[in-house]
Amino acid sequence: MLVGAFARDLNLLYRYGIQTKRETEDIDFALAVPHWDTGDALKRKLTASGDFSESKSPQRMRYRNQLPVDLVPFGKVEAKEGKIAWPPHGEVVMDVWI
Repeated sequence: MLVGAFARDLNLLYRYGIQTKRETEDIDFALAVPHWDTGDALKRKLTASGDFSESKSPQRMRYRNQLPVDLVPFGKVEAKEGKIAWPPHGEVVMDVWI
């Protein structure tokens, strides 16, 4: 699912004809996953395609070494309060609640 500022900008432009003044620098995709392995498998497949590369941030990839793409898992990987903590140590925590 396309989420974040880019989704907002597309909605404003194509639904209402409103041009946004500030362009976002990345594209965010929310991914409903049953467990962390599913998201990891997707990242491996994207990397194997040659079009995507990983970055230091666990959610961030780069498309053709330029466009930042964030893959944000949600669903069964969430804690009850709507937060995710990336394995293996849970050092990077993100709120995925709307």
